[in-house]
Amino acid sequence: MSSYPKVWLLRLLCCALLLAGAFSLSAQNTPEKDDFLQLLREELQLQYDSLQRLEQSPYFMAYRVKETTEYRISANFGKIYDNSTSKTLLLTIEMRVGTPETDNYHYLTHRNTFVKQVPLPLEENPVLVRKILQKETRKAYQEAVIQYVENKLATTYFDAEEDIEKFLYMRNDKDGYYEAPVSIESHWNELVWESNLRHCTSNIQSSAELRCCFSRNYLVNSENSFFVQNETSALLTLRMNFLTSQDHIPEYIERQYFGQFPDQLPDASTLELEMTEMETSLSNVLLAEKCDISHCPVLLSPKAASVLMHSVLGHDLENSGDSW
Repeated sequence: MSSYPKVWLLRLLCCALLLAGAFSLSAQNTPEKDDFLQLLREELQLQYDSLQRLEQSPYFMAYRVKETTEYRISANFGKIYDNSTSKTLLLTIEMRVGTPETDNYHYLTHRNTFVKQVPLPLEENPVLVRKILQKETRKAYQEAVIQYVENKLATTYFDAEEDIEKFLYMRNDKDGYYEAPVSIESHWNELVWESNLRHCTSNIQSSAELRCCFSRNYLVNSENSFFVQNETSALLTLRMNFLTSQDHIPEYIERQYFGQFPDQLPDASTLELEMTEMETSLSNVLLAEKCDISHCPVLLSPKAASVLMHSVLGHDLENSGDSW
C-alpha cells in the first residue's frame, strides 16, 4: 500500500525532469541562446566600431566560422582497420575597404584575403576566442588596406559584377537566418556501423568505407545580419577487388551511396545483397571475351561522350587559366 504512491511519485518526478530537459533544449535552439553566435556578433561589432575611427575605415566586415565533426570507419577482410574522428573550427574574415565598385577585392586574379582560414580552439574558451578574433581582425584590416592601395595602381581591372551581386544579396538579408543545432547522437551509431561494415566485407576481396560529416556554418557581418546553417552528409563506398590472371592486373567494381544522415544509407541486409551483386558483375567482366585492340569507330552514349570531352579538353583549359 505504501509503495504505490511512491511509484507514482517517482514517475511524476521523471516526467517533470524530462519536460524540463525538453524546454531547456528548445530554449537553446534560438539565436538569442546560441552563445557562440552572440560572441561572434558582439566581437565583430566591437572591432568594426573601433576600425571606424581610422582614416581608411572599412565599409563592410564579416566573420565566417565553420565547425566540422567528421567520422570515418573503414573495413577490409571483415575487420575494422580505421575508426577515427576529426574536429575543426575554422575562421574566415572578410574585410572590405573602399566602395563596392573599387574595394580591395577588385583588380585581383587571386583573392587570398578571402580564403585565408584561421583555426579556433575546439574547447569552450570565450576569452581565447575573443583574443584570436581581435588579432586576426587587425591583420585582415592591414592586408585589406595594403591591397586597396595596390589596386589603385593596378592596370588590369578585375570584372567585379558577379562579386558585387553576391555581396549585395548578402547585405540585403537584414532579418537573419537560423537553424537549430543537429543532434549528432541521434543520427550516429558507431557500433552499428562497425558491425555493418565488418559483415559486408567478410569476402576477402571486399572493402568498405563510411564518411559522415556534421558541419555548422556561422556568418555575421557589420550590417547586423547573421546566418547559421547546418550541413550534413554521409558517404558509403563499397569496393570489390579481383586480380586478373594476366600480369596480375587489379580489377574492381565500386559503388557509392550518399545521404544527408547515416541512417539514410543501406542497412546490413541491403549491403550484403549489394556486395553479392558486385561480385557477380565483376566475375562476368573477368570471364568476358577480350576485345582486340585496333582502330575502329566507337559509339558512346551522350553521358560518356560528355565525360570524355571534359577530361580531354576541360581540364587543360581550366589549368591554363585562359577564357574560352
